[in-house]
Amino acid sequence: MHDDILIETISVGPLETNCYVVAAGAGTSAAVIDPGDDVDKILKVVNGNGLKVTHIINTHGHYDHIGADSALAATTGAKIYIHSLDASMIKDPQSNLSLFLNSDYEMNDEVVKISDGEELVVGGLKLKIIHTPGHTPGGISLFLHGRLFVGDLIFSGSVGRTDLEGGDFSALMSSISKIILEYPDDTIIYPGHGPATTIGAEKQNNPYIKQ
Repeated sequence: MHDDILIETISVGPLETNCYVVAAGAGTSAAVIDPGDDVDKILKVVNGNGLKVTHIINTHGHYDHIGADSALAATTGAKIYIHSLDASMIKDPQSNLSLFLNSDYEMNDEVVKISDGEELVVGGLKLKIIHTPGHTPGGISLFLHGRLFVGDLIFSGSVGRTDLEGGDFSALMSSISKIILEYPDDTIIYPGHGPATTIGAEKQNNPYIKQ
């Protein structure tokens, strides 16, 4: 496992979404995963580490994960990436829930549509895209050297909600099974909200997975 990778977790917005700044090290190119809000907080971490943001990656299309995409793209020149099945959500205030959380949200940027199995290369790091639908149709997880960034697929002791537009509980559990079976127990899970965990810990403690 490459433990020299720089990963900074920033809690953003009213729903305390985990935004992740990921880079091979200080002074390199970086990806920002799920910049949901608080662009100033994100840029403080980016600039403090001398990073150049080249990729803005959304694990899914809900407002609390995409809210600062435009501001971050405007400041850094980075491209915005999202799974093709969630690409329309990013500009639809009803399906991305911004209508219910922040009526001012508007997004006119071009987005790069990604799909299962693709790799995004960020300053020497390779982030593998895994399509993990259930919370939304185009939800993704990102695998990087013994680590999984899973958005709202799974949390420490819980799983993502499926009662919102496009949610599907059986698809969610199928996506979780795929990850649980494919990756070793010491794989670190970085969720969209709450503390990091591991696959092994979730196998032991998560009531949805123990079933």
